[in-house]
Amino acid sequence: MQRWLTLCSLTIAYGILWTTAAVAQRVVVVKENDTVWSLAKRYQVLPEDIVKANGLKSPDSLKPGVRLKIPPAVKPKVVPIAMRKTAVINADRVCVRYAPNRTDRSIILLDKGHPVLVTARKGNWLQVKLASGRMGWVRDDLVKVTGVLPPQRVATATQKAGKQQAKKKQPTRTVASARRNGTPHAEQRVAAVSDGSTGESIVRTASRFHGVRYRWGGSSRSGFDCSGFTRYVFRHKAGIELPHSASAQFRRGMPVSRSDLKPGDLVFFQTYRRGASHVGIYIGNGKFIHASSAGGRVRVDSLNDGYYRQRYLGARRIVK
Repeated sequence: MQRWLTLCSLTIAYGILWTTAAVAQRVVVVKENDTVWSLAKRYQVLPEDIVKANGLKSPDSLKPGVRLKIPPAVKPKVVPIAMRKTAVINADRVCVRYAPNRTDRSIILLDKGHPVLVTARKGNWLQVKLASGRMGWVRDDLVKVTGVLPPQRVATATQKAGKQQAKKKQPTRTVASARRNGTPHAEQRVAAVSDGSTGESIVRTASRFHGVRYRWGGSSRSGFDCSGFTRYVFRHKAGIELPHSASAQFRRGMPVSRSDLKPGDLVFFQTYRRGASHVGIYIGNGKFIHASSAGGRVRVDSLNDGYYRQRYLGARRIVK
């Protein structure tokens, strides 16, 4: 009897270990139209983790039938709620990280004034909750506490804070509505150019999506990430197929100096990692339109802005 129980225990233990290993290291077969980014979204991991786990030299050209290892999903380190304080981010391009460590990976970038809910402290790091429900960590010197909430109002107040902040932001208007009102914004005036070159038509098409939400891995009207946005615009306006990767797009087209930029050129930046990791479309007058993870939407920024000026990597001309 004892021997039988021992055998059962070993069998169960082996089964648990096997299941854990299978979950930690999944293997999938690449299908038609699969990309590193679509797989990363499907299995909730980072694209660079898939690239690293498989030693991919060219992540932009997956072949159907190839077997890929999918690393375990990274989850934010969450500690029990010890406080409920409303707060706002008090600087631009602030990283919300998975763990309270400056070297840990970033979940999202937030700009000054973005509302958060502070739920715990660890050293000089604060655990924050976003209106979307996501949790992460921010250094306490980058957060300004604005109030304290009772337990039952936490979720509701966080969502309301997000809505109020959204209302304060520049409203999304199409070029047509701006013309009717007679007061178009600068980026809308740039978009409202005559039907001349393909580059200008690229700008007009891109400007129609001003205000569309940012969605990691997105490449449709329901949401874009940076390279998904440029890919969508060039495919639907110029019939040009671009890869869903800023680094891969950086290898396309003809290099253009900053002084020779024209509307429709792709502009690239080195942000969270080495090489081209962010891309947008130049619209003229020193401005570009892009899907911003920090702003959470498609928006217009200046190349002369401190953050983008320091991280500007180069430009490529895809169309004339």
